[in-house]
Amino acid sequence: MLEKPLFPTMFYETEIPKDLCFAVLDEIKSKQHCIDTVSEATQIQPLSDYSTDFAHTIRIDTFWNQVVPILQEQWHQYEKRMENISSWVACYTGPGGHHPLHNHTSGYDGRLHYSGILYLSDVGMTDFLLLIKLQVIHNTVMILE
Repeated sequence: MLEKPLFPTMFYETEIPKDLCFAVLDEIKSKQHCIDTVSEATQIQPLSDYSTDFAHTIRIDTFWNQVVPILQEQWHQYEKRMENISSWVACYTGPGGHHPLHNHTSGYDGRLHYSGILYLSDVGMTDFLLLIKLQVIHNTVMILE
């Protein structure tokens, strides 16, 4: 994991083994119908642009059982402890595939709440002008120092 200081926020970047990314993606695809059902019931964007289970998350076991322990170990190297609070899937497609800008802030309890994005493609970046379908897991964690 590489620490990347960018004022006033610290960004961390890591790579997950490709075979593990494929395993997570396979599980997401196997649960795509459920994710789409949640999205249709809770989002205004059409499935052709954006699909998410944010309102009622569908557990992705491969992520929780294999990716989270890797991330926890990496945080441990910085003498920090990561507590995973929630995660959800978002599938972006085409020029309409995005969600509005929003801020991520510290929690009411004063602890740092960190939001991470695991891109399951090699084109992942926070730039929704791409015309390529991205499947991502948003991961909200709490870093305890």
